Amino acid sequence: LNHPGHEDTLRFHLAKLGLLDLADYLVWIPYESFNDVQVLGKGGFSTVYKAWLDSVDSRGFAVLEKADIGWKVGFDGEMKAHFALKEVNLKLIQEVVLSTYLAFCGVLSTIGLIGLSQGPSGHYLMIMDYAEEGSLEKRCMNNPPATHWGEIFDMARDMADRLYLLHRYGLVHKDLHPGNVVFRTRTYAARTGLFARLIDVGLSSVVESSQGDDGIYGRLPYLPIEVFDRQPYTSASDVYCFGTLMWQLVVGIPPNGTAASAVAERTDRMREEMIPGAPEVYLDLLRDCWQTDPARRPTMADILWRLYGMGKGSAVAEETTKWIEGRRAAHKRMMHLDSEESTDFEFFEMATQNLGSQFHPYKTFKVPASQLKANLSDVQDAQQETVPRALA
Repeated sequence: LNHPGHEDTLRFHLAKLGLLDLADYLVWIPYESFNDVQVLGKGGFSTVYKAWLDSVDSRGFAVLEKADIGWKVGFDGEMKAHFALKEVNLKLIQEVVLSTYLAFCGVLSTIGLIGLSQGPSGHYLMIMDYAEEGSLEKRCMNNPPATHWGEIFDMARDMADRLYLLHRYGLVHKDLHPGNVVFRTRTYAARTGLFARLIDVGLSSVVESSQGDDGIYGRLPYLPIEVFDRQPYTSASDVYCFGTLMWQLVVGIPPNGTAASAVAERTDRMREEMIPGAPEVYLDLLRDCWQTDPARRPTMADILWRLYGMGKGSAVAEETTKWIEGRRAAHKRMMHLDSEESTDFEFFEMATQNLGSQFHPYKTFKVPASQLKANLSDVQDAQQETVPRALA
């Protein structure tokens, strides 16, 4: 409804990519239809742009609205809307497949994929919803510490719900850090509020295919401890990373060092310091997420249940606020002294054969193989669940 026409062009380009079976689920939007294209950010494999489109309907953009039974199509009255345009890296063509699959199944964990375009340089572009509220990373950097635990609980619940849905569909994210959690204030279902979404699902994989992966790609401070022992990345690995997100949600800065250095140096073998004055139920959940044995960590279903059990919370104690301010000040000093240290993505190895409309486990390293030990663990099973499809 929002982007009619150009079906033949879409099929032509999908055929070139070997993804013709996605033709019924995506649209093609000519690049010249976009206005005010600006660079939004650059990642390890691609550049992301921001642009806006005019509505083709005088009633605005189509949205889903609640009906007496199920949903109905309505219009939001807005005559232009912003979108994110992400370059398609042909080595990560899986991202197009996964994003289409998740959008079609109505898995509201990720930013919705709408269609494809092609930029002036010849790069294909994924057209996605725009997260106007930015990433968790930027929110942590730009906002003062929260004054009430209810605010923290609400955001943690929403992030947990997104990751829970991904796991229920048998997928692991494999690159979970605060730059890959973004927020929107409205959805196609005509809801308003602050909604978390996960991005960069290009390295996600089917849980069962994770066993036998030779490594992982991502930011060193956010990698789970088992990666340094060359164990496979599983849904329990995402849980470890989620614990780190819970910690940063409160403190507002990245954790020190790596999981490997923290476990080696700390007597409690936790990823970071426990937050003074924090509710004990929150700290207990952090400890459980940071268990060094993946089998002892809770599932995302357990985490979600426990977060909802924390209720509305209370005001953040002065002890906690002062500790957070001290940690933030120390982090700023460290960043000035150690400006050469980088958390940029690094790429070591990737399997690039048999690319197409299937799910492929990609083998990548963030740390050299010489720093990894051989020690495999079992992959946890994941359940599947069908949810209503969002309007693309």
